[in-house]
Amino acid sequence: MAARKRTNEEWRALIVGYEASGQTQEEWCTLHGINLYTFRDRARRLRKADREAVMCAGAGWVEVKQEQRDMKTDKTRNSDKIAIKAGAVKITAGIGYPVAGLALLLRELARSC
Repeated sequence: MAARKRTNEEWRALIVGYEASGQTQEEWCTLHGINLYTFRDRARRLRKADREAVMCAGAGWVEVKQEQRDMKTDKTRNSDKIAIKAGAVKITAGIGYPVAGLALLLRELARSC
């Protein structure tokens, strides 16, 4: 039987599902009937495409900071959150937030610029 042809968006959704699962790639792929090597290849290709899309987004540059406010001094310090700023848009997410989810969000923001 031939493998099911998936769109890039379907692969991105699968990757987000894997990242949220807490399982190893091997466990997750076995459970979902996906070839491990195909999954890894698609994830690699999409990460590369996402990096290229962000670099070409036209926002000039993207600033990424890991920060948190110190309640006593009201000054910024390192934390378990990450802030991504592109132009006037700032996105804050937990360090464990799936990379594929952020890539999708950045791609949509780039389209709206």
